[in-house]
Amino acid sequence: MRRKNVLMISYFFPPRGGPGVQRTLYFAKYLSDFGYRPLVVHGGRRPAGGPQDTSLLEELNSQVLRFEFPAFEPACLTRPFSKWLNRRGRISQGLAWRLDRLTGYLEQCVSPDELVFWADRMTNPVIQLAKRYKARMIYSTADPFSNHYLAWRVKKALGLPWVADFRDLWTQDQRYNPKPRFRARRDSRYEQ
Repeated sequence: MRRKNVLMISYFFPPRGGPGVQRTLYFAKYLSDFGYRPLVVHGGRRPAGGPQDTSLLEELNSQVLRFEFPAFEPACLTRPFSKWLNRRGRISQGLAWRLDRLTGYLEQCVSPDELVFWADRMTNPVIQLAKRYKARMIYSTADPFSNHYLAWRVKKALGLPWVADFRDLWTQDQRYNPKPRFRARRDSRYEQ
């Protein structure tokens, strides 16, 4: 039986660990039992730290193809400098605190999240990947919600059916408190 290729976009996927990878990991694992071959586009190891669990890779069979596209994460740039400043003394600790706050604020200004630059940069390579492997559909999961942004762009370019898996609420989440305020309107438009 000829397998149907499914382009799966999930920034968080093994070898990363944590609860956010489980759902897509097992979708990819079991889709192959039903005649599909998952083509998983993911961000790979997190350069700024975070949980890693390479044992999760053992869950995948040979039908699952993984394509790693690492992202530039702003914390990669500022975290080492902040740590260095914190070791320098009280005045430097204040600078480190301000640097961390500035990084956090800049991350809040971009929509749907700080990985939107990754999604922009990955659009053409992912379109080429989908064409090369003759993907029949797109599946994306969030968060990060930039996964959906990337999937939407690929769908627009190729006209493939798209399944958007909202694992978590976005703008209706009670913890959602965008700053600056203009981001709420933009996120709401993206979500629809």
